Amino acid sequence: MSTGSLVRKRDRPYHEGYVQSIQRRAFRPQDFRRRLVAFMEQWRDETPGDIHASGVEVERPGRIIRGDGTGVSDPGGGNRQGAPRYTGAFRAYIEGMDSRTERATSGGEQEMGESYATPMRWAVRFIERSRHPLLAAVLRWIGASGDYREIVVTCGTCTSAVTLPDEYSEAIAREALRLVWTHYEEGPT
Repeated sequence: MSTGSLVRKRDRPYHEGYVQSIQRRAFRPQDFRRRLVAFMEQWRDETPGDIHASGVEVERPGRIIRGDGTGVSDPGGGNRQGAPRYTGAFRAYIEGMDSRTERATSGGEQEMGESYATPMRWAVRFIERSRHPLLAAVLRWIGASGDYREIVVTCGTCTSAVTLPDEYSEAIAREALRLVWTHYEEGPT
């Protein structure tokens, strides 16, 4: 690194973060169609492609609860004839661990900051926990089906599935996409 670039970095220590912030805002899709397409692309990119790793899946110790409410201790473990082991990314996906972080590497060395491994799924989970479970369910439906017209959602507080009328589904999808992109930008990436 030259002396000039070191002096510039010293004089403007937050400039690099500022530029990254501006670039993220410039990436933000402005209209409904672009938000929809970009959301679906990001959602699918965060879905793991590899399901299994080498080895046998080891069960964790815990309790098995029967239908009558009684339970027994499960020592965990595994055996040679067990199911194949899941990859870490797939396990996090099926167990809903959306706040998993990772460190980026450049030039073979790890960088200082961490970022979310699945930032769009983190944003949807954040919306769900921020008193918007219906909007989060709509976003999951859109991510899974790619359609916003015939939305069927079941939120965590609902007991049954709800089919949204056509005249409301686009307005709700619009608001959900606006909200998720706002939180996606604000999250550490």
